[in-house]
Amino acid sequence: MLRERTLPLDTAPFRGLCSAAPFGQPREHSFDFFDDVRVTAVEDGLDSEEGTVTWSGHVKGAPEHSVVLSMRGLCTAGPGADAALEAVADLGTRVYRMETMPGRPARVRITEEDPSHREPHAPDDDVMTPAPASRLRKSLEGRAPATAAAPVVIDVIAGYTRQAVTQAGGVQQVVDTIRWSERKMNEALADSGVPASIDIIGTYDTGYGGDNTSSTMFKKLSDPRDPELGANAAGLRDRYGADLITVVNRVAPGQSSGQGSLPTSGRFSPSDAFSVVDIRSMTDWYNLGHEIGHNLGLFHDRTTLNQQGPGGSWQRLLNAPFATGWVTPRHNFHTLMAYPSACGMPCTAVNQYSNTENSISGQPLGDANNNNAAMARLSAPVLAGYRNLTFARTRYPLTLDSTAGGSARPAVYGPYAPGTVVAVTAYPQAGYRHAGWIYDGVQYTLGGQVNVTMNSAHKLTAVFVRS
Repeated sequence: MLRERTLPLDTAPFRGLCSAAPFGQPREHSFDFFDDVRVTAVEDGLDSEEGTVTWSGHVKGAPEHSVVLSMRGLCTAGPGADAALEAVADLGTRVYRMETMPGRPARVRITEEDPSHREPHAPDDDVMTPAPASRLRKSLEGRAPATAAAPVVIDVIAGYTRQAVTQAGGVQQVVDTIRWSERKMNEALADSGVPASIDIIGTYDTGYGGDNTSSTMFKKLSDPRDPELGANAAGLRDRYGADLITVVNRVAPGQSSGQGSLPTSGRFSPSDAFSVVDIRSMTDWYNLGHEIGHNLGLFHDRTTLNQQGPGGSWQRLLNAPFATGWVTPRHNFHTLMAYPSACGMPCTAVNQYSNTENSISGQPLGDANNNNAAMARLSAPVLAGYRNLTFARTRYPLTLDSTAGGSARPAVYGPYAPGTVVAVTAYPQAGYRHAGWIYDGVQYTLGGQVNVTMNSAHKLTAVFVRS
């Protein structure tokens, strides 16, 4: 941490973000972290679940940098005794954090961090079941991948331990962190070209106060006979029809920050549905997306894998020859499934899965041999089919289209819960320019990003003309 300050919690600046705006240009909001640091963000989304409102945006003029704010108790008539917020502005070389402190009257702690100098963490111990490499193509070949026209939703239940609550300063803060992380994983999927999302359908107190070591907890969580963690998790999963279960813990410094079920050799099973994740790592390096990434069959970067399985023994376990993470050529960035230890120097996590479409600072985020996004497009529909929800959960589709000369993509994929705000951006091809939108049959002359409130099913078409 480079510096910090504390202030009384003032809810007034955030109340304007509590409700959705009508269809049109996105709103802007400025966050004052320090007297010399004001970050203005453009709205990309708004979600509300279990009393937590999550507002997300990108930094104005720098869409690769993000701001996510989770609020609880701030959007009611008064601030209330349980008012809490957590905001994280990721500017690449600097991260600014604002979070409510325990106690009354409510105060917020604001920090500035250099992400390249964070405390090192040990790689997680993947839970792999060896199987013949020949099962790879037999089990995945011919599967229909997730597509933009038919995105898939993976339903998740998230629990938390007593230690995680203590570390966060309260249950509300833990839930806010879970909702923050849900948004970041969904952004990672969309930005990596994976038409899928996770939907955390509920959170719960595990009541567990035992050993929070990731390997110990994972063993208990994934055993339906375990009286401390597994039996309760299995019961909740059956009761609600969740595809996956994750539990937030708090590990000691230097220990592995999480662990997740990792299908191997293309063999996916509903029993490969569990993960544990350290609460601080969720915001420090988007670790929820890493651990659930393992559930998707995604492996670490090759340098880390060679350290974990010398002699290349891990290669026969890959779910696809390209299902590995990535460190950029100059070793200063790594994707979600890679580890900073593979950089050989201080480096920063990029909230994307390795892919062949995107770059950062002129460096590719993957290649043909390291493309976890391509693997996730295949495996996401598999996970989404592990279970069927046992209760009605309304979700509205957003049908996107475009005229010749470009495409349109949402900030996160749906279908969406009622009231969700989703940003859609137009991307013109060479020789074309964006000229407007057709929203539910009505033409609008608006800019390259518009926000849609999902109060029903909608159709949106991006219009392009030759430049």
